[in-house]
Amino acid sequence: MCFHLPAFVILELNREGNGSVLFHLTHNYKYHKDKFNILNSEQSHAVVTFLEWCFMQPDYEFEKPHIQRAIEEFWYEN
Repeated sequence: MCFHLPAFVILELNREGNGSVLFHLTHNYKYHKDKFNILNSEQSHAVVTFLEWCFMQPDYEFEKPHIQRAIEEFWYEN
């Protein structure tokens, strides 16, 4: 996860992704907790920053409740 996550985030930031990274970061995150627990605090903070950026984008309007919940319930805990 540490190796692939930055590449998927960059694709999404460049609007070349398919939204799957956002899905994995905001859905079933508790089920995949073991994957995300290997991220250090700086990496987790980068994920939160990415999710906050997504939250501000009109393209992710439908995902806003999922993004907010994931940030509050999971990412700030890590």
